[in-house]
Amino acid sequence: MQAEVPRDHNDNKGNLQENTVRTFTTTLRQWSCSAAHAKGDANELAGVQTLATVELLGLKRNVLLDSGSQISILPLELLLTARSSGFDFDGDCREKAHPSNMWLLGGVTPAAR
Repeated sequence: MQAEVPRDHNDNKGNLQENTVRTFTTTLRQWSCSAAHAKGDANELAGVQTLATVELLGLKRNVLLDSGSQISILPLELLLTARSSGFDFDGDCREKAHPSNMWLLGGVTPAAR
């Protein structure tokens, strides 16, 4: 499994950088060096969150569901914990392209129960 990171997350002008092909594990390592946690009331802007307990990436966790009952947000901590526990992101996840022109670092679709 490979993930492409088409834009530099530090580039406020949105200029495309040269596309580089990376494994998801390499991309995850880069994200973990630059992630930040926003404080505040999560329900204030989007309403009450829909949470469910699922087995994902070999771990049982509470996850935020979107209106289509798809996992929409995975905390970086979960990805790092799964990697530390031996989950094979590069072999067990498939890359997922986003249908719009939204600025995203990347994404994968792991199996969940």
